[in-house]
Amino acid sequence: MPDDDRWEQLDHLIKESSSLIDIFSNVSPTQESLEAQKQQFLDGEIDEPSFTYDSLDFDPDELQERLEETAVPDSAVGTLYQKTIKELKDKADILKHRGDDDVVRDRVQEIYGKPDDDLVTYAKEILATTTPTDTKETEIEPDEARTVFDVALDKMGMDDWETTYTDKATLSVKTADKQVKVPADREYEQTEPIRLAIHELLHAARSANGYQQDHDIFGIGVAGYQDTDEGLAIFLEEQTGFEDEQTLRKYAARVLVTNNVMEGKSFRETFEMLHDEYDIDEDNAFQYTARGYRAGGFAKDHIYLQGYRKVKEYVEAGGSLDDLYTGKIPLESVESGQLDEIEGLEDPTYDHQALDKGLEPLFEDTQDEYQTETEEE
Repeated sequence: MPDDDRWEQLDHLIKESSSLIDIFSNVSPTQESLEAQKQQFLDGEIDEPSFTYDSLDFDPDELQERLEETAVPDSAVGTLYQKTIKELKDKADILKHRGDDDVVRDRVQEIYGKPDDDLVTYAKEILATTTPTDTKETEIEPDEARTVFDVALDKMGMDDWETTYTDKATLSVKTADKQVKVPADREYEQTEPIRLAIHELLHAARSANGYQQDHDIFGIGVAGYQDTDEGLAIFLEEQTGFEDEQTLRKYAARVLVTNNVMEGKSFRETFEMLHDEYDIDEDNAFQYTARGYRAGGFAKDHIYLQGYRKVKEYVEAGGSLDDLYTGKIPLESVESGQLDEIEGLEDPTYDHQALDKGLEPLFEDTQDEYQTETEEE
């Protein structure tokens, strides 16, 4: 079989598997379950919420067996495929064992690692030196928020991407399907859609560049790309002035939740830590805790601050952002020179229209509409 055909088959398998697994949707509780358990928890009726999940649309055993039997040629790019297939098997195992704390947490650590002491200390410092606020800006409806993403995709020339509504509470990007999934039952604060577009379309831009390479794996996502993806997105929020203190507090709180999950602390202990020690309101404390304990402990949210610190250090040391835009790749692949061993990689096309000029021109059709009163003053 010609090499091109072999890589094409592997790309198809990885893309199909990623779409089937749909890890973030499938570890998220149903909205009805989340709300019901939240109320019982806050009322003191239960200490450990027990969530329910939508049924899987695939058989994890069959998919794992198919991935296990897949042979990958030995080469520089083949190593990336091997690692990515291993990661997909671990994700399928997580879904197969939803609710089994030991299996889920073990697989999550294999994929995403866990926060080190330095990151935990950094997160605690953020929470200790920033102030929570309950101030809410005028809210934006989902259809208005979706318009921001549609405009941004159009301006970036990403014509084969689309926005769709989801019944999940979290906005997400599905690179395998080239979709930005916007929660249909959620309201947004005034500038939040722009910040989310900056953050989420970074994921889309890296993916779009990856799909221009000879190997689609760069568009779907190479194993280990996640903390670079999230870290670069936060770095962009900071560089464009759309990062806010409350979002930073959220990322810091998530680090502590992940750490507690990995240390075996209870849901109640973690919730009370956030609420009592760091003045996080009950709604957010429950939300952050539930994200870490869902499915048995899908605690990976430390990667946001972890990735941000790595990307910031990389840039400050003179690293090229263009290299990070090659596709959905981990920073380590750039720093180690691993990508230099792969022939035919193209320079990126999509980069949020030049980072050094800021992102405001990207959103010129919607920016004025979403100015806050504070900014106008």
